[in-house]
Amino acid sequence: MNRIQHFGAIAASDWTDEHYHRLPIPAGCREVLRCQVKSLPERARAAAEKLLRSRPRVRKIIVSL
Repeated sequence: MNRIQHFGAIAASDWTDEHYHRLPIPAGCREVLRCQVKSLPERARAAAEKLLRSRPRVRKIIVSL
């Protein structure tokens, strides 16, 4: 289980390796902008909104669908 599936959502900028290179998005996950959060399914939307409350400056989010 990866961090995205465990938490439900993660900031896209956090999805990097130890050298800060972008990792590929896993199957079953999708990258969305903060304005697209309202169109997500219920579980993914709740996880994304929780992330946005804790980190309001995040623009892109990777969510587990």
